[in-house]
Amino acid sequence: MDDEDTRNGAKKELTIFYFYVLFVPLLILVIGYLITKRKPKNYPQYVNFLLKIILYEWLYTFSMFCLKLQQKINEGWVFYTLFMFLSLITAIVLLLKILHWVKNMK
Repeated sequence: MDDEDTRNGAKKELTIFYFYVLFVPLLILVIGYLITKRKPKNYPQYVNFLLKIILYEWLYTFSMFCLKLQQKINEGWVFYTLFMFLSLITAIVLLLKILHWVKNMK
């Protein structure tokens, strides 16, 4: 019975981890798209949209960090996972923005 309780607890923690890391950031993205008055239609507009949404994603990431510091949540790897993925996504989106800017300068 003890092993079963341990497995159920691990499944619950994993479910909560995926909720924090996958579901909430995707929900932020979808809600951001739905409340945008002018929907992006081409490449530069999508990059600009992603830059705006990334700010909210960073705010969410650092709020998870603060909640972890205050021991309001018990998921230790949530902040680090969000930080690593969001850092890479931010770098890619900024690179796309810079490439588009350089292309338009010519």
